[in-house]
Amino acid sequence: MGTAVGTRFRRALLGACCWLLSGTALAQANSVPPPGASCVVTAGNRNAPLAADGSYIVFGIPGSLGAIRARAVCSDGSLGQSAAGFTDPLQDAQVELGPIQFGQFTPSPQGLSLSAPQRQLDAGAESQLKATAVAADGSEHDVTPRSEGTVYALSSALLASVTENGRVTIHADFAPG
Repeated sequence: MGTAVGTRFRRALLGACCWLLSGTALAQANSVPPPGASCVVTAGNRNAPLAADGSYIVFGIPGSLGAIRARAVCSDGSLGQSAAGFTDPLQDAQVELGPIQFGQFTPSPQGLSLSAPQRQLDAGAESQLKATAVAADGSEHDVTPRSEGTVYALSSALLASVTENGRVTIHADFAPG
């Protein structure tokens, strides 16, 4: 087994288009596919074969997806996935996903709940959001940090700010009265 170099997607944007025109994945996985199994990798709703050394190339990944994860399904029933990575439609960049890890597979959530210790905040106050994914079997998983694939956004950056890990701050300019 080789040293993990990671899996990268290279995007090239054309004009105002936000679709990934070419993607390249380069990896020497520290977790290779099962011997004799045929595996397919899926990322951004695109498929590619997984080589015996754990490397693969995926083309046509949309650049507007935000969080993505590469997942592998093999002919012997083995499942694996990479860590989450993030696309950016405004920049020509490579996204680090890391190697496919077999025996580790997080099912896609069926629901998401977002909570905070307080429902209302005064100007200048801060609060930590908590995002919880709900699986089909009802089990829950904390997906608050960006590393879990959660992306936070605000409808107005004039009112508040939010970090990539869900810490909300209400700007002091918006005092009641």
